[in-house]
Amino acid sequence: MKAEDLRKAMKAFDLFDGALLFHSYTRYMRDYELIVENHVGPAERGTYSYLFRYCVESNVSTTLSAMTYRKSLDNRLIVYETGKDLDGYVWGVHWSLLYPGWKRVSPSEKAAKWEREIGIDFHEVSIQSNAYNITLVFSDLVITRRSDHINSEINRVFIPLQLRPFSAAKVGMTPINGDEQLRY
Repeated sequence: MKAEDLRKAMKAFDLFDGALLFHSYTRYMRDYELIVENHVGPAERGTYSYLFRYCVESNVSTTLSAMTYRKSLDNRLIVYETGKDLDGYVWGVHWSLLYPGWKRVSPSEKAAKWEREIGIDFHEVSIQSNAYNITLVFSDLVITRRSDHINSEINRVFIPLQLRPFSAAKVGMTPINGDEQLRY
């Protein structure tokens, strides 16, 4: 895959604000796969497989601070129902918000090294979610729509935004046009 083709694929199937449901090397161990629900962006809503073919390097680390991780050691947090009201990261939601998403690392010394040694194009991408930093070095990307289904587990975790009036004076703001109740 050429760099321009990768840029086009990354734009057409942007990971921004997607739900990372699963990520791992495949069972046959050569490729790395992300299973993502796209809720916003240029791609249609649905569940997609992002298959990073010929993945020669992967690195996964947490994005949680040490303090947050320490609060998240309680095993009740791995089940949504028992962890949803506790202080800590609720692992049991079974997904991670892809924010800010992904970017191509360029130039990449790692990709250049593999290109020289194997003789085909390689790329490096950095993927960030609210739980993980994932860095992959690979040669090809195949994106496949698996389903138009949107997982109800994700919908039940989102709290609907409730717009309420508030008092400008209570938060130290000056009311606009004398209207004490500013609405958002």
